[in-house]
Amino acid sequence: MVIRYDTRFLSEAFGAQVARVLAALGVKSFLCPADTPTPALAHEVLRRQAAGGVMVTAAQPARIQRDRVLAAHGGPAPPEASRRSGAGQCVAAGPRVAEVASGEAEALGLIERIDPREAYLEHLRSVVRLDTIRARASRS
Repeated sequence: MVIRYDTRFLSEAFGAQVARVLAALGVKSFLCPADTPTPALAHEVLRRQAAGGVMVTAAQPARIQRDRVLAAHGGPAPPEASRRSGAGQCVAAGPRVAEVASGEAEALGLIERIDPREAYLEHLRSVVRLDTIRARASRS
């Protein structure tokens, strides 16, 4: 799973918690930096052929953290898959779930910190005609 979180208060802690819970289940996580955009997460899910992705982000009201799950195709998972994933349960108040300490999970290769930006930017350069955009911008 590829995990990204936003820049809100405690988002990094929630993202790490999701990764530790997945590690306890034997699932490898690729943990992105806080300001990774959602399209870069989707691209990384596809590039790594991951089972999916988790976005730790705000809910309504915005002060509440929640998760959104991406499917292996890089798009939104159906709501029932998000509920079944249990990712949000690991950050919610309630019974504790099993988790592996971050350092131990990293040593075991179950959590890997990555920065998907360069791969995403390279992909954008391959599909966006930057020369056309530059030419049109210079005419304005």
